[in-house]
Amino acid sequence: MRFGVWRQYAQFYRGSRRALVISSLVSISQVLLLVPIPLLVRNAFDEAIPSGQVRPLVVLGLLMLVLQLASAGSSLWTRNVILRTTKTAIQRLREEALHKLYILPRSVFSSCDQGELHDRVVHETERVDIMTNALLSEFAPAAVLSLGVSVVLVTLNWRLFLVTVCLVPAAYAANRLLGRKVRASVRLFHRSFEQFSRGVLFVVRAMDLTHVRAAEDWEFRRQRRRLDELRETSGSMSVLVAGFAATQQTLVAVGGLVVLVVGGVAVGRGVMTLGQLLSFSAGLVILRSQLLPMAASLPRIIEGGPSLTSVFDLLNEPASQPYEGRNSIDFKGSISLHDVCFSYSDEPFLRDLSIDLQPGRVTAIVGENGSGKSTIAGLILGFYRPQSGRLDADGVPYDAIDLRDLRRSIGVVAQDPMIIPGSVWENITYGVPDAGPEEVAEALRLAMAEEFVARLPGGLAADVGEGGTFLSGGQRQRIAVARALLRRPKLLILDEPTNHLDDEGVEHLMRNVISAHDRVAILLISHRTEVVALADEVFRLEAGRLLRVAGAPGGTSRPPSAALDARE
Repeated sequence: MRFGVWRQYAQFYRGSRRALVISSLVSISQVLLLVPIPLLVRNAFDEAIPSGQVRPLVVLGLLMLVLQLASAGSSLWTRNVILRTTKTAIQRLREEALHKLYILPRSVFSSCDQGELHDRVVHETERVDIMTNALLSEFAPAAVLSLGVSVVLVTLNWRLFLVTVCLVPAAYAANRLLGRKVRASVRLFHRSFEQFSRGVLFVVRAMDLTHVRAAEDWEFRRQRRRLDELRETSGSMSVLVAGFAATQQTLVAVGGLVVLVVGGVAVGRGVMTLGQLLSFSAGLVILRSQLLPMAASLPRIIEGGPSLTSVFDLLNEPASQPYEGRNSIDFKGSISLHDVCFSYSDEPFLRDLSIDLQPGRVTAIVGENGSGKSTIAGLILGFYRPQSGRLDADGVPYDAIDLRDLRRSIGVVAQDPMIIPGSVWENITYGVPDAGPEEVAEALRLAMAEEFVARLPGGLAADVGEGGTFLSGGQRQRIAVARALLRRPKLLILDEPTNHLDDEGVEHLMRNVISAHDRVAILLISHRTEVVALADEVFRLEAGRLLRVAGAPGGTSRPPSAALDARE
């Protein structure tokens, strides 16, 4: 794992360094509390027990108990401080990752695996959380305490300590070999788990398609293959992690046995006293109590390493927006495209587009599916930047405008509108939480949605279901229309409204909008030529070029929205 990633991650602890320093000092104090215990054990077996004095032995036992309790208390306090610190840092990390999603260019979402983005923000940050807790609240304090106890053991008997240290190369080799295998196994498990998670999400979202296609058995077998892969990778990882922990425990146990044998021989030869051997053994027990948690925490630390790198790969993703303007304008509804050329790749997609959307006029763009009509809407919204040409809003170049502020004056109804889980009210007021009942009622009336909403159980409080599953296609689109009209936009973009609304419904909608909102501009996008009769100006998008439709209303001298008036 890259050192730079750890350095970046450390910045999230900038405001908590004092707490970490204090907790480190408390961890060091634990060493001072435990240091006397081996010495008290030696005193008990070399002096108190041979002399047959009960009172000194009781005092020694009480002292050891007090020191142990004080050490446990300081350990608990330290872990509490570290946990609160790490949880705060992880919250900051998640906030940063979530904020990153909002500033990434739209092209990233259209070209990347959105499930992978979800995994990075949710699952990967959770693994970083687990790794950090293991590192700071388990491994680091245990490492400090182990170092301090090791110094005490050297003081008690450096020869026995050297015998114990002889096992360190074996422990290092085992850690290096097994650690590499654990990391590889963890990566495979993460990949399998993410595939399983996405598979379950697909099953839930595509249940109607599965039933319609009578593909239940086939889909189940497809998902079961993912389950088989998850079982295999999870089992392999668990075995390796267990083997890693068992290896560490075995090495620690072997160290204790070596000390027992070598020390026992030394006591038998009179080189050591029994108290010295037992005091060293007591120190070794303390050391072992720290080494085992360190070994147990290593797999979690190893597992979190790739996740930390993955999260910061997201945070370091270039996030330049198509436009960086900062000026707010009093938008009136006029949008102009001047010789705009745009492509998603090396091949030109839209060429030399020039069009003016004006307040009080209905402009229609017709064309085949996939011809680029919705891309024009994306250009107008500032989601994409053309390779050449420019866009203006009320004569001001997009480069000078705060596009987020401009979008507040633009209402958009997509051909497949996004309906969020929750109530009708929450869907209509999304992004406008301070909207009042009168404003919502007016938006519902204009969208021709008030009648069906009134019939829903609970009315505005009715649950729409996941993705609007409790509503029909037309109802979902009318809710989206009401949402778009709530802010009284200066420009309304209707992308394929005839998907769920008939011609009469679209005409009625535009009449409502024009009559209620003074000189609103309307862009009507459709693959159906019937919308020509509803527009003041009609363009056909062919081979990436906009062509004015001959004989369309825009070619006459009629006033704005005369096409609608002519229908009466």
